Amino acid sequence: MRKELRTLLRDRFYLFMALLLPALTLIIMGYGISSDVRDLPLGVLDLDQSAESRRFVDAFTASGYFRLVTRAWSMDALEDELQAGRVRTAVVIPPGFARALYRGQPAQSQILIDASFLTRAEVARGYAEAIVAEFNHARLQAAIRRSAGVPGSAGAPDAVDVDVVGRVWFNPGLETQNYIVPGLVVVSLLFWAPLVVTLSVTREKETGAILNVQTVPLARWEF
Repeated sequence: MRKELRTLLRDRFYLFMALLLPALTLIIMGYGISSDVRDLPLGVLDLDQSAESRRFVDAFTASGYFRLVTRAWSMDALEDELQAGRVRTAVVIPPGFARALYRGQPAQSQILIDASFLTRAEVARGYAEAIVAEFNHARLQAAIRRSAGVPGSAGAPDAVDVDVVGRVWFNPGLETQNYIVPGLVVVSLLFWAPLVVTLSVTREKETGAILNVQTVPLARWEF
């Protein structure tokens, strides 16, 4: 053990292989490779130009997942931004968006996602669906509060009967590093430790150290 420790400390290459290289692998693969989507370039075509349409767009930009980079004034201009790669997600709001909401009718909008990178597109679609669901939930709560405060509105509830709040434990930010890094620790132990042993055996064979071990009077269990 003393001999191996001295050899390891004397040879900087094997010291690098044994200690620094696994740490560098952990840092690069754990924190350099991430499937999280942040500040995704967002383009908007708002043909309604109403307070509700602006509130709908603000729901995307306030989430932190999307970053507004352009406001187009035609569908052709928005498609050009998508094809050029300057926009990865686009929101199209048609005329009459706010009027349909005020009438209690379904309001339509279109969300275009660049799927040239499939993993990023799937994550972006999930973010967009969650933002739209939160926007609808906020409007529903506001409508219930308004109806509850109107005189003569019999039977109007004071609040939502069932309010489901979802919370994520142990990884509330849904960061990929929080589950990739612990897994990479195990991968490093499985990969780098046998590699260092293999290089050590090869080095001892080249230097003749194995021959010295074979000639000394050691039993197998002692070895």
